[in-house]
Amino acid sequence: MNHLSTGFLVLMTVPGILLLIYGIMVRSSPQFPTSIFSYKTDLTKQNEDAWKEANSFAGKWYIILAIFNIILWPLATYAFWDGMGTMIYISCGFFAMLTAVILITLTEQHLNKMFYRDGSRKQTSAA
Repeated sequence: MNHLSTGFLVLMTVPGILLLIYGIMVRSSPQFPTSIFSYKTDLTKQNEDAWKEANSFAGKWYIILAIFNIILWPLATYAFWDGMGTMIYISCGFFAMLTAVILITLTEQHLNKMFYRDGSRKQTSAA
């Protein structure tokens, strides 16, 4: 297998495997608060309502970002780095970190809109 086909295999399988693993995790529904794989912060560990909201929200966004990575990562790698050697692995790390930062930022913003810092849910006014 030449360098180009090895790189392409890595580019397509890593996000796909992550998407598959997370799909299995979503189906198995993390248990409060004992699950190893879940979205854990001080706020989400305070009560089950915040826990479920955070994991549901983060799970949906993770799937969207994983699909986005499956499309964008190979394109960016070959466009900017010509798909050569270690740059494939560097770009893998970059996109994984970028996904984590986006996911955490979106989820924390959502939780701040929905919950007080003590973990109680904010009241929404019915319009």
